[in-house]
Amino acid sequence: MNNVNNSTFKNHYILQSRILTHILFWFLYYIFFSLLWAKEGNYYKSFSLELVLMPIRIGTTYLSIYYLMPTFLLKEKVFKFFGSYIVMLLIVGIGHSFLFFFFYELFFQEELNRLWDFAMLIRAIVLVNTSVILISAFKMYSFWREEKYKNQKQVEQHIKIRADKRFYRIIPSEIQYVEGLGNYVTFYLSSRKPLISY
Repeated sequence: MNNVNNSTFKNHYILQSRILTHILFWFLYYIFFSLLWAKEGNYYKSFSLELVLMPIRIGTTYLSIYYLMPTFLLKEKVFKFFGSYIVMLLIVGIGHSFLFFFFYELFFQEELNRLWDFAMLIRAIVLVNTSVILISAFKMYSFWREEKYKNQKQVEQHIKIRADKRFYRIIPSEIQYVEGLGNYVTFYLSSRKPLISY
């Protein structure tokens, strides 16, 4: 059963390789956004600008899913997660705007009016945020599947014994031996007193 579920987790990776799956995703992401932002057939310039901006999006995404989510969100520190997330987006949005301002002029030979444009900052934050949210959704699904598997495994590893007007969850390896006395069964356990069940 363990091997089956481990292989199930790997099924959402291409050729069961996490690295290959990530590389392919970011390559397709790069192609899509480069084509999306191309102006008047300036594909070379659009691809060049996107190549400059991609490391920020990739870094922010991995910072969110491999640091912020496990450190805060999965430990139910929701306010710390959202606070850190907003600060991260502001810092990254400023960096993204800064790079966009300098490299846009270089690649498209069009001068932008000013370095710190609020609309440009919001656009940068939205662009970065869409990347993070998209990947985070996949990651949260992965966390959910792992938790579901752990919970199923825990249920399968325990047996329920009714004794003393309540149910006890017992790991089978705790049972040293079982004694039958008429309508009653006594479970002798290594970790607690014997349980007598009708």
